[in-house]
Amino acid sequence: MKLKSKDRSLNFLIVSSVFMMVLFSISNYYCENFSIIEQDIYLFACTIKSISIIAFPILFLIGGAILLNKPINFTKYKTNIKKMILFIIFWTFIYYLWNHFVQGENSNLILVAVEGFFKPIDEVLGILYIFLTIYLTLPLIELITLNMTIKHENLFLNLWLFFSGTVYLITIILNLSNLDLNVMYQIPIVQGTYYLGYFIVGHIIYKRLKEKEYDHIYNKYFIICALVGIFITIAGSFILSICENQYFEHFFSNQSLFVMMSSISIYVLFINNGNKLFKNKKFNHIIGKIAPYSLSIYLIHPLLVDLSIKYSLLNYLNPYISVLSNLIIIYLVSYLISYLIRKVPYIRNFV
Repeated sequence: MKLKSKDRSLNFLIVSSVFMMVLFSISNYYCENFSIIEQDIYLFACTIKSISIIAFPILFLIGGAILLNKPINFTKYKTNIKKMILFIIFWTFIYYLWNHFVQGENSNLILVAVEGFFKPIDEVLGILYIFLTIYLTLPLIELITLNMTIKHENLFLNLWLFFSGTVYLITIILNLSNLDLNVMYQIPIVQGTYYLGYFIVGHIIYKRLKEKEYDHIYNKYFIICALVGIFITIAGSFILSICENQYFEHFFSNQSLFVMMSSISIYVLFINNGNKLFKNKKFNHIIGKIAPYSLSIYLIHPLLVDLSIKYSLLNYLNPYISVLSNLIIIYLVSYLISYLIRKVPYIRNFV
């Protein structure tokens, strides 16, 4: 199962997103240890996590750009669903073996198999479940998007940003005011649909930019929007964690308006400026070679992060140095493992 595109901008975003996902996992370790680390280290971890969190939405923006750019071949559609299910089963078994023999968890394989129909054995596999659910309804999503006019697209963008982003922000504010209120009846398609909103928005933006690029004078506005989104995520998470005296993670949600702002802005900037940014043939060749391994790198890296935590490698050096060194080592080793496994017959289709 590969993530790759003929578009140089999309390939770069795929590779850089997975790189940031590794960074996210490392920074998450420090954030979750809020109560035992110093404030300056926690601020550093919040900063890293606020930057890297946009990788997850960007991956679904890319998914919409790739999968909704041409009519669906139903024969290929059915084959891909079978492949995705087998892919999930394979990685569920790998994580079962890892949790059982390395992490020392005492779990029943039959129970894990039954639960696997309802939820992933590990959070990292959640992305596979989300992609599968989206792909299952892809023909219906395609039917909606292909028949959208500019007015429909603008309506979707506005409704999604408000009901998924702004309403979530309002909910956080109300909860901080001791009003535990959540939307009981969510708006179909534009609210509470996991990453479907990003998926459709990714398609809309990509299609528009390929039809007509935005004037590059708008680049500065997207840069400002991205920086503001990241800054508020950092400040909100850090300040509220200090005030609440516990790790406050709500700003790191994909539903956060500020995560939406930063991820969409970065996505637009790279797609809109791809012709200028990716002129170097050697660089494009390297990115094109790494891109097909991106998904397996993502799935392998948490196992290496587990080892780093287990053997205190994340605490061995100064956190500022440790984050960078672990990031590079874990990413490169994950890539190497993916590369070697792909050489093995029968298993190569699962990496």
